[in-house]
Amino acid sequence: MYDGLSTLSKAYTHAKKTQTIMKQNIILAITTVMVLLVGLVYGFVHMGIGMLMHELSILLVTFNALRLLYRKEEY
Repeated sequence: MYDGLSTLSKAYTHAKKTQTIMKQNIILAITTVMVLLVGLVYGFVHMGIGMLMHELSILLVTFNALRLLYRKEEY
């Protein structure tokens, strides 16, 4: 936290990036679950493979969120 107004634009940019990545993660997670659920109901996906795909999607969401830690600009 800084008391200068010069960092306000950087904070706004970081907030927008955070919001974008959050939307990406939510869409990815919901899409994965829906596809796996439909595949499981219709017999295209077996339970073990479905669990593996879900765990891999969780890792993908986590790595996507970790992109926020590696920013070029420091506050």
